[in-house]
Amino acid sequence: MFSPAPASPCGSVSTSSSPRTAAASAPEIADWVTWYSGLPAFVDPDPERAYWTVVGGPILVANAKLGAAAYVDDRAIHHSGDWTDTLATVRRAVGLDCIGTPVRA
Repeated sequence: MFSPAPASPCGSVSTSSSPRTAAASAPEIADWVTWYSGLPAFVDPDPERAYWTVVGGPILVANAKLGAAAYVDDRAIHHSGDWTDTLATVRRAVGLDCIGTPVRA
């Protein structure tokens, strides 16, 4: 079982279902995300959405992969059950671990 996620910077869950199947299963996926993460989740009402930028939650469940600085999935940043480690990896991947660090010109 995965540990509950801390308040996320912003997050979404993309389903790989067809639009018709996703419409039927999306509420169940949102309930599952809420149950296992401890964060509120809801089904995306906007089929034209390109990004999800709400900071601190809730989690968006969409049937399309939205634009992002980094993805946590089986082919990108791996989540092994520890959200502290996963989010630290995301921060390194997008350069947020270097904020305030002088950069040589």
